[in-house]
Amino acid sequence: MNIKIVKLKNIEEILWLYPEASDEGLEKIKIDVKKDLEEAHKGNRVVFGAQLDNKIVGAGQVVFKTKDGMADGKNIAHLHHGRVHPDYRNKGIGTTLINAREKEAKKRGFKFMTVSVELINEGAIRLDKRLGYEEFKRYKGKEGEELIALKKEL
Repeated sequence: MNIKIVKLKNIEEILWLYPEASDEGLEKIKIDVKKDLEEAHKGNRVVFGAQLDNKIVGAGQVVFKTKDGMADGKNIAHLHHGRVHPDYRNKGIGTTLINAREKEAKKRGFKFMTVSVELINEGAIRLDKRLGYEEFKRYKGKEGEELIALKKEL
C-alpha cells in the first residue's frame, strides 16, 4: 500500500473522514477545521492528510503552541485531531500520519511530542503507546470528556 502524505487545505477532504457524524456534528467539525486551517496558514500548525489512490483517507495535525501548555512553541509540539476513515483503519495509515507529524516537529527543532486522547478511544491509546508515548496525566476536556495525555521524546 502506497500512502502519500500531503498538506491539506480543503475542509471537505477532512469532513469525509467522519461518516458517523450527524449534520449538527459535521457543522461543529467544519467550524473547528476552518479555524485549524486558518492557524495552519499563519504557520502555527501543519495539517497533514494521508492519501491512498488519490483519496484522503486520514488526517492529523501537528500544533506548535497551545494555550493549555501541551505545546510550548519551542521544545514541545502536540499531535492534534488524528483521524482515519473507518473503512481504512488498521492498515498503517495512523502510524504513517504520526510519523510524518513527528518528522515535521523534529525538523523544526522540537524535542518532545504530546497527544491527548479520549479514554474511550482505546485503539488510539494502544497505537500511541505502541509508538512510544507514555501517559503523564489524566484530565477532563472542555465538554467534560475524560482525557489521557501522553508524551514522547523525539
